[in-house]
Amino acid sequence: MDLINRYVYDVVRRLPERQRSEIDKELRGLIADMLTSRTADSTPSNDEVSVVLVALGEPAKLADNYRGSGRYLIGPTYYDQYVSLLRVLLGVVFIGLSIALATTYSFNPPQSIFAALTAYIGSLFSATLQVLAWVTGGFALAEYYSTGMPQTTTRSDWTLADLPEVPLKATLIPPHEPIVGIGFTVLFMAILNFAPEILGVGSLSNGRLTIAPLFQVEVLRQALPLINSLFALALIKEVGKIYYGQWTPRLAIGNTLLNIATIALAIVMFPPNAQIWNPNISPLLQGIPRFFVLALGVGLVIDSAFCLIKAAKLMK
Repeated sequence: MDLINRYVYDVVRRLPERQRSEIDKELRGLIADMLTSRTADSTPSNDEVSVVLVALGEPAKLADNYRGSGRYLIGPTYYDQYVSLLRVLLGVVFIGLSIALATTYSFNPPQSIFAALTAYIGSLFSATLQVLAWVTGGFALAEYYSTGMPQTTTRSDWTLADLPEVPLKATLIPPHEPIVGIGFTVLFMAILNFAPEILGVGSLSNGRLTIAPLFQVEVLRQALPLINSLFALALIKEVGKIYYGQWTPRLAIGNTLLNIATIALAIVMFPPNAQIWNPNISPLLQGIPRFFVLALGVGLVIDSAFCLIKAAKLMK
């Protein structure tokens, strides 16, 4: 019955992804047993189904019982992904900063070992704090908004009318998709803010490979507030996906507007002749800036078209 499907969906959507299939079967079996005990061999009526579901209680509270959770900043639903992503990002930041500073010191030796070590530890500490803050903040928002309400919120006045509709499978957004998006956004933000030197392009001349930085670091640092605004738009998009959980017309339109804003900012900030690009890049690689903006624009247009098509399925 539709009412049972809506109730089960409202419970399992609040659980860690790895538990959902098992709890779905268990809960449906429990409901079937409760209905059998009330109706024997007869087909249960809507009123009898309603009595059983009300007896089971509010889905949020039942989900808490299955999950064995209370109130968390990062709860069981996303904790495994949170820890895994932190390990990857912190490892990448550590390796990236180490390589970047080692490369810098090889061409511009520091005045002393103490100065080099102090700069290295300071940069690593700052980058680590940034990654921790952004990833934790992103996952905290994911935890809070993953069902459109706090996971542990319960209400004394809950009724079956509060049950959400079961979304179309084709419009669902896989939980890992926005999480991965948040992770890569934070990673690139950390690189551009703390180790832009590792972004370079190689060229082969007379059998010798040389690597030139993609950006003029000093100019890049001046542009960081605007660049970080691009990352902020990307994070807002991913949080929106977590909040809605499926492609809706409102989410699709909002996603498209954010993509347009991102493209506009990128065109303004990264024109091919902008001072932010390293002028010493070899002539063969001068097309990289233009390709960067073009690829970003095409990717965001495809993303907008994809989400609008998904949302349109709800309109049918």
